[in-house]
Amino acid sequence: MKKLYPHDYRKRDPRAFLYLFTRIATPAHISDSFSNFLYAAALEQMDMLATHKNQIIIPNECLSGKRIVYLKKKNYFSFKVGPKSYLMLPESELEESEIEKLQQYTKYLKWNYQYNPYRFRYRG
Repeated sequence: MKKLYPHDYRKRDPRAFLYLFTRIATPAHISDSFSNFLYAAALEQMDMLATHKNQIIIPNECLSGKRIVYLKKKNYFSFKVGPKSYLMLPESELEESEIEKLQQYTKYLKWNYQYNPYRFRYRG
């Protein structure tokens, strides 16, 4: 399954940028890069925990409101990273529609997106 975080986020560690380019680095750029880096690092840690428990991470955007409440009442682990909330549950608990929503969600993340140059070709 595709990841919910970029697989190469460690290559863009902002601490090295801050050390190498002290004159170029603006506070806004530094805070953005640190927040993106920490977001990906936290998601990677939670993904490692989920694979250790033979579960997967699913964003709350892929579930309905009633389903989220039901799963939380069953004491499935829920957590929040940045502005988004996630649930950690076994893959056998997912319904078909939720699996499709998760696949669509991961497909259109910018690090998983497959660019097709012929998609918007002019047909004149």
